[in-house]
Amino acid sequence: MMNMMDPNMMMMMPQMMAMAQMAMSQNSAASSKKKKKATLWTEHTSPDGRTYFYHSETKQSSWSKPDELKTPSERLLSKCPWKEHKHAETGKITSTTLIPRNRLGQSQRTSLR
Repeated sequence: MMNMMDPNMMMMMPQMMAMAQMAMSQNSAASSKKKKKATLWTEHTSPDGRTYFYHSETKQSSWSKPDELKTPSERLLSKCPWKEHKHAETGKITSTTLIPRNRLGQSQRTSLR
């Protein structure tokens, strides 16, 4: 025997789906705001126009973007043991180098201090 839905329920289905999608997007937006507020790192621009990052608790500055501010794809790229260097004007790859790692496998960051 085949189950039949109530015709009234079928008419309400699109509205219920829209409400569920709206609730999910609001929850997603709220959780992303919480993630952004959770970090103590802030992004700044130096007088010569380069981007650097500052940790308000440790007072540490870094040219490298901290993992807390990276997108998932940026985190994956940072685990890669090499880096391509592009020419500033042409955009062509000029060289590829290995990124030095410490004994824990973490890339070495340079501080602005």
